[in-house]
Amino acid sequence: MLALVTQTSVYHWSIEGKHFVSFMFSRFCDFLVFIPLVYDFIILAGDSEPVKMFDRTANLQGNQIINYRCDPSEKWLVLIGIAQGPPEVCPAGFSYLHLAIY
Repeated sequence: MLALVTQTSVYHWSIEGKHFVSFMFSRFCDFLVFIPLVYDFIILAGDSEPVKMFDRTANLQGNQIINYRCDPSEKWLVLIGIAQGPPEVCPAGFSYLHLAIY
């Protein structure tokens, strides 16, 4: 599975039986995760579409996304980001825990 995090939403995309081609992806997504293995290429051919899992919450808008995880059943999803605060303060961390109910 490929996880795509955009400015507004998080998507899951099945990668079974797909063709892979090396590609620069940073223009389209804030964060990209292959689960369970990490690859450095993206799917360009196949018959499945990305599935929207949830919209990003207001507390994560403008944050740098640093991590995304889900449990094996894809029921519990967590998105983690950081944002710069005032110069005298360390960066602030934010997270969003989502329960996917189908």
